[in-house]
Amino acid sequence: MAAIVIAILVFIYYTIGSRSYQLFTQDHVSLTTFFTSKDWENSYGTLVLTVGSLLLVAFGLILAVPLSLGAALFITEVAPPWMGRFLRSVVELFLGIPSVIFGLVGLLVVVPFVANIINSIAGNPYFTTGNGIFAAAIVVAFMVLPTITTISVDSLVAIPRELREGSLALGATRWQTMTKTLLPAATPGILTGVILGAARILGETIAVGLVIGGSPRVFPIDFIHGKLFIGSTSVMTTQIFHDFADATGSDLDAIWALSFLLIVISGLLVFASRALVSRRVYR
Repeated sequence: MAAIVIAILVFIYYTIGSRSYQLFTQDHVSLTTFFTSKDWENSYGTLVLTVGSLLLVAFGLILAVPLSLGAALFITEVAPPWMGRFLRSVVELFLGIPSVIFGLVGLLVVVPFVANIINSIAGNPYFTTGNGIFAAAIVVAFMVLPTITTISVDSLVAIPRELREGSLALGATRWQTMTKTLLPAATPGILTGVILGAARILGETIAVGLVIGGSPRVFPIDFIHGKLFIGSTSVMTTQIFHDFADATGSDLDAIWALSFLLIVISGLLVFASRALVSRRVYR
């Protein structure tokens, strides 16, 4: 069974890699152009899409990590046992919600919310419909919240009780114990959850595609009727989703190359999470 899993993984990398290789051999697109060009439509440059994906991961984690750590600390250290068990069940229910549901909620709630916030704060020179990387970041933050929270809870629960009691016995408050003792001890496990959350954000397609728009620019800002319009953007997954159905020839080779770049980045994130797990002090 283990050999079958490995064989499937190798088959996926080989299939996508062999097809993506044609972009550089048959279509004669240089690696420099592929990685550094900003023009995806004409020269198959992935710089904007890669930067957009990394920014989406960064913004999503900035929103998700504080909420996840706060929820994990409350569940393990503050809430009564019965409430902690109930809240863990509630958090785990999020894992069963399909991503398209998050996307539809984001389309109906988050996009108008972002539009109202930006239009009211930025003032008269700016306006936006709400579609873009900020709305997508809010949606993916709630999608990865249960993953980071669950792994953080498991990491905190695995810490020996003697560590908590020793910190409190030395005069530390509950807050000091949580921030100065428990969080540092659980850091490898928490970082594992964060990296796995980043991998999910990087690979999310449907939910992001519904709220981010389709323009292959990171922060598209245009002058429309004398105002600066902050429009939609795109990331690697949504660009693949929008272009794949109608792509032929070199366009299809470029999508395969973009897909291979995506799974390589995702694989590196998984390897990083496994390396952190191997360094955990408390198991």
